[in-house]
Amino acid sequence: MTENEIFKYNDYRPFLRDYLRAQRVSKRGKISHLAQEIGVNLSVLSLVLKGDRDLSPEHAYEISEHFAWSTPVKEYFVLLNQYQRAGTHKLKKHLLAKIEAAKKQAQDLAHQVKKDMIFSEEQKSVFYSHFIFSAVRMACSFEKGQSIEDLLQHFPMARAQMTEVVRFLLENKLLIEKDARFFIGPQATHLERKSVHFKQNHTNWRVMGLQMIDQQREQDLYYTAPFAISREDYKKFRQELTQLIKNFVNTAKDSSADMMGCFSIDFFEL
Repeated sequence: MTENEIFKYNDYRPFLRDYLRAQRVSKRGKISHLAQEIGVNLSVLSLVLKGDRDLSPEHAYEISEHFAWSTPVKEYFVLLNQYQRAGTHKLKKHLLAKIEAAKKQAQDLAHQVKKDMIFSEEQKSVFYSHFIFSAVRMACSFEKGQSIEDLLQHFPMARAQMTEVVRFLLENKLLIEKDARFFIGPQATHLERKSVHFKQNHTNWRVMGLQMIDQQREQDLYYTAPFAISREDYKKFRQELTQLIKNFVNTAKDSSADMMGCFSIDFFEL
């Protein structure tokens, strides 16, 4: 279940209950953590999930912030909260009209989404702004995919930030979601050498490599060797490196992934 399914609901409480269940937030400890995060008593949140009480507008907004929902979903969730809390028939009628309008707008936007997307420069500027977008996408290539909790264990960062990363990848078909787990999507990425993002992409991963050196792990390999060599040997070795890269790409493409890494080569003339 995705956050966008909220537009099927006229009551935020059953949506929240179903969403938490889909996100595997069903154990008392996790519900307690959510209550603590948004600043509401656990017993109150339990009653809300049962449909016996309403969240305050402030707490409704805090929940939408906690899960880092998209702006339309946040606004609709808060609108449903207002509708349930409305004390007069006239106000309820007014809010219900806004709910129906929001539903129609969401449906219209869904129909406008293209099946085959081409990365715009704006999208590239986001994807190549930080290694985490590519890293999360690669992590989701594992056979069992990844949940938000899995990703947070592997990449320590704020939940809201991770949710934003995953949302971007989902919206651009770089990931797909199934049963609250994320898998690598049909959309591919390719960066031309002349692209303005080429340098940033390489910088991102080399900075990560420098950070990983400190761990001094046996399985990792780092090698830097300034050299003087004949131009003929230089050309020959460059061809061999090119073939090595092709072999690696073909192997990685057909491999059943259960780990991630980064293969970086800098080979240049001074």
